[in-house]
Amino acid sequence: MSLIEKNLSREVSNAQWEMLDHSYGLIWDIHQRRQQKEVLVGVVDDGSLYAEEIFRFTKQTLAGMSHVTVKKAKKRTYDLLIASDDLDIQAFNYQKLYLLTGALSSFEKERLEQAVTTIIQKK
Repeated sequence: MSLIEKNLSREVSNAQWEMLDHSYGLIWDIHQRRQQKEVLVGVVDDGSLYAEEIFRFTKQTLAGMSHVTVKKAKKRTYDLLIASDDLDIQAFNYQKLYLLTGALSSFEKERLEQAVTTIIQKK
């Protein structure tokens, strides 16, 4: 900002400085988002209604997080694999495993958001 101020040939108002500052913040935010890596979350689907409920719960919980993709698990490598028990996971590749505690509650929602946030911070 001081470099811009030195190179300006005219007086700049406070409102113009505020607009420039907001524009700079917007550009910085866009740059940061482009630098962020995609986080791939896989949900183990055994064909049951509970697995479908887990998938919808996960998708809804993580919908507000940018660069997070939730898919039904297939033959890919996932940053986070979500399963209801550890017997379901043998056929999948993953970086981190997330086992559900049982009930799809607000506690589970916070726990899931924290797990994904930790992965985002490490990428």
